[in-house]
Amino acid sequence: MAFALVCISGAPVFAQQTAAKAHIRVSLLTTYRAEATRSMSSTGSDLAVGQSGTIGVYGDFSGSRGAGGWPIGVGDDGFAWRVEARLVSVQFDNVEVAISWGRYRPVTGREAAEVGDTRVINLKSNERHVLDLVQSEKPESPIFNLVVQVEARQTEDPAFANVSIGYDLWLVYEDSAGTRTTRRAQPVGGQGEMTQFAFRPFGFALDGKAVPADGNAPITVAVDGAVLGRIRSDGAIELAVDGRLGLGCGPGGLGGSGGRRTYVAHDGETVSVEFPWAYGWCGWDTSATVPASARPGVSRTKTGIRVTSREFFKGDKLSLLVTARRAK
Repeated sequence: MAFALVCISGAPVFAQQTAAKAHIRVSLLTTYRAEATRSMSSTGSDLAVGQSGTIGVYGDFSGSRGAGGWPIGVGDDGFAWRVEARLVSVQFDNVEVAISWGRYRPVTGREAAEVGDTRVINLKSNERHVLDLVQSEKPESPIFNLVVQVEARQTEDPAFANVSIGYDLWLVYEDSAGTRTTRRAQPVGGQGEMTQFAFRPFGFALDGKAVPADGNAPITVAVDGAVLGRIRSDGAIELAVDGRLGLGCGPGGLGGSGGRRTYVAHDGETVSVEFPWAYGWCGWDTSATVPASARPGVSRTKTGIRVTSREFFKGDKLSLLVTARRAK
């Protein structure tokens, strides 16, 4: 889902600042066979743009794991991963890293490289990039697989380490007749912290009229996501908004789409992020017929009723108003 950005208070500040450093983290994720439980060990390094560093992790299928990577120092089932990372660039919501990595096994008096490659990756906040996966070949092993992944995020300025950002979020649904219904959320997050939000769902009857969004609502629209804010030295606030729009029909779960929008605004400036209605449809099994008052997009199938999103909500608008302020 793509976002359309509309500034409704003042002129947005679009000048960008490039951060000097980013934290590169390499993690070993261990998946156990029993109840598919997982555990993780990780290590990382702060790098300046243009700087390189070597990061390593190791583990085996008996549960041993840790940082360092080489020499392995574990049994015959052990693996070590050596990751050489060079920080290419850092923009607010994107870290570009050149990676050269290899997987190693211990042999008598030396290490043997098994697999590896060189790649350039771009990572947003909270994104993980998988480098390698190894599955156990022994059914009796308590561990099913080992996964090595890399993350990266901008290193925060120590001057803003204890800063909090307050968000005032309004979700506005406006039907084709101009009637508005709103929801509000006011989360608070730290500098550079991805802060979650969720709104109480909207419920609709098949004729488009608002109804309580409980288990009996024929159509449900829900929006949640996360917002990341970072105060810059010039006082402006860099923001990344992740939004997910879910469409549900009858007793079924929600399905939909999501996207991310980044921008820079003044402290206290309000920006409107518009949600396009997702392509697709939802439905449920029922013997009921489609009422004559139903909106376009509602149709009868062999087993039930289907609602096509863009036809049903044609002419309606759904937007998120975002205001960010330095809280302390």
